[in-house]
Amino acid sequence: MAAGIRGPSLAQRVLALAGDDQSPTVHAAQLRSLQLALLLTVSFELTIYAAFRRVRAVVNVSGAFDRQPLAVAELALPLLLGLSLLAVVFARSRRARRWGAVGAAVAMAVVTVVLLPNTPNHYPMLTLAFGMLALCDPDDAAEQEIALHGLRWLFLIVLFAAGLQKVLYGLYFHGEYFAYRIATDVTFARPFEWLMPASEIERLRSLGGMVAGAGPYRSTWWPLTLVSNATYWIEMALPIFLLLRRTRNAAIIATLVFFLGMEVAPREVFFGAVAVQMTLLFARRDWNRVLLPLWTVLFIVLTLLRSLLPGLAFS
Repeated sequence: MAAGIRGPSLAQRVLALAGDDQSPTVHAAQLRSLQLALLLTVSFELTIYAAFRRVRAVVNVSGAFDRQPLAVAELALPLLLGLSLLAVVFARSRRARRWGAVGAAVAMAVVTVVLLPNTPNHYPMLTLAFGMLALCDPDDAAEQEIALHGLRWLFLIVLFAAGLQKVLYGLYFHGEYFAYRIATDVTFARPFEWLMPASEIERLRSLGGMVAGAGPYRSTWWPLTLVSNATYWIEMALPIFLLLRRTRNAAIIATLVFFLGMEVAPREVFFGAVAVQMTLLFARRDWNRVLLPLWTVLFIVLTLLRSLLPGLAFS
């Protein structure tokens, strides 16, 4: 190497692990589409949250899930921010998009704090993602490449940390988390009623909440224990296969299938949408742009269903 010419730094080499051989034009399109997809998702989520969600789920003294009314501030602020972000989706100029990312980062940070301790777990990730998009110069190819790699790494870290957290908490080794949610949350348990033996469902529900002498919250149905343990292994393994270019395409499909399956019980529609959009950032084709009209239709339909069917709960 010639004197005075420095090679890439360690940080640059690590970021590049999440890179590809696509052109700067493709990278710019992927970032633009991701921003629009995330803005669309979070704007509908905040608007639906404010328009329809009148209660929040909390764990009461017995350990069962209870419903408590939301304060006015917890509804008005999400509504205002949701409608504001929705307007940014239709902005066409680069300056508007960049300021939209700045506004979205600030909005998500504010909502994250206001909704504590009931903040959805994907809001901190959205805050960081919009922050990266805001810092990226849309006219600088090098900055866009760094932003793309950074956003990919952000998703990989969040996915791996989710699996590691499950290991550290130790509530998945014997299916304790699933068993407890099935016993105390009717909405969460509904999909399992089609799969698990009725006797096992009734046994778990008979355990009651987290009071003295209740439990143990362990399922005797081995498929549930298998799925419980597979969850954290999958979450920690997928980031590795998403990094490796030879396995990236297969890992993208596996990640999408994993999230679609995992969100059936909790009905976390918007978290699932964000996870899918971040996963598609690894694809060679700009799938977020292709799917943008479908996301729009899906969210409009969900809004209509939520207004027509008050018992339909999703988050």
